[in-house]
Amino acid sequence: MNSDLDLRNSPVSPLTSLIPLVFVISVTAAKQGYEDFLRHRADTMVNYSYVTVIRNGVEQDVKCQEIVQGDIVMAVKDCDVPCDLVLIKSSDPNLKCHITTANLDGETNLKTLMVPKGLPNVDIEKLHTLGTIECEQSTTDLYKFKGRIELGPIYRKERDSVITDFNERRHALPLMAENLLLRGSRIKNTEWAIGCAVYTDNEMADMLANEETEHKTTETIPLTYSDAINALISSRAILW
Repeated sequence: MNSDLDLRNSPVSPLTSLIPLVFVISVTAAKQGYEDFLRHRADTMVNYSYVTVIRNGVEQDVKCQEIVQGDIVMAVKDCDVPCDLVLIKSSDPNLKCHITTANLDGETNLKTLMVPKGLPNVDIEKLHTLGTIECEQSTTDLYKFKGRIELGPIYRKERDSVITDFNERRHALPLMAENLLLRGSRIKNTEWAIGCAVYTDNEMADMLANEETEHKTTETIPLTYSDAINALISSRAILW
């Protein structure tokens, strides 16, 4: 009986304590919903915007949603990167590319990416001869990336002494996060950058970061532009 009296006579009502919690949860949910709406709207705008791709050495403009893995894509200054790209060429004489990632993580400071060390600096029309890209399946970690570029035959003589992490002696160059242009990042202080599309549509790392579940299987797709692209699944990403 005394306990009941103490509860009824308490100066703080349980309801009074609950209201602020409900308010905070409601505001947080509304904020997340609004951010999801903005992200979806931004994705739609990006998908229907046009970007320059280089197919068989020829430049052409396509909608971002039509980019396929293996396309060689040009991103220009002050524009958002349309999909995840391995950086293979830049207007910067030191083969660097400066970006901001405010759309991804809210950070406004400049970040510097690099063309893979040792990659031949060839003319744009010869980029498709560089070789083959192999990379891991996309993950929820925006800044985790590992792969390699296996150089094409005409560049192998220059790389006879290269030994990579991949258990055997090969004509390959390692790929890391500093070589990956993430979708939604923005090119800054660099006139243009060119990369090979490795993750497109629902495979892009930034989209996966917004999903509640992770892909548990290992899926790799040949990165080559062909009529059969949608029917092929293998362990390679090809620039050819």
